[in-house]
Amino acid sequence: MHNPARAQLYFNPEAEKVSKETARGLEELLILQCETLKPGILQYNQIHGVSLKNPNRTIYMKLAQIWASENLIECGPK
Repeated sequence: MHNPARAQLYFNPEAEKVSKETARGLEELLILQCETLKPGILQYNQIHGVSLKNPNRTIYMKLAQIWASENLIECGPK
């Protein structure tokens, strides 16, 4: 594990067999929806999954929203 602050966390895949573009959007969607972007608190995400300046951000987020509209996403404890 690269970050000891995350050693107690477990990996819970939300989606399988999705395109790379959908996966990128889902990463950002989950960061936003589950409120895990907390710079300075090392067990949380320190950066966005998709940069606000990424020219493909709109495409990634649209694909993620389509996937999420057909599937249940649950956030863990905060």
